[in-house]
Amino acid sequence: MEAEITDVQNTCEKEPLKAAHYWRSKQKQLDKCLEEMMSMTEIINKRVCTSKRSSAHELDELDEARLSEHQLVQKLDHQDFSLTNLKNAS
Repeated sequence: MEAEITDVQNTCEKEPLKAAHYWRSKQKQLDKCLEEMMSMTEIINKRVCTSKRSSAHELDELDEARLSEHQLVQKLDHQDFSLTNLKNAS
């Protein structure tokens, strides 16, 4: 790595056009890496958002099911109470 840096420094001093081309190519590589990282980050963010929405929807469904269960229990309790009163009245 150190030898590569020394070679680049020597090239910069002796051949400025070649050095400029080298740095442009490195900048393009960096830009491409940055673009790929941004794309991957966007994909991951979308997956996280989708997962959160899915989890929220599942929680809403669970809440509705619990509410329905509670209402059914109340209805059964009321029917049981009514049947008990009918038997006692007879």
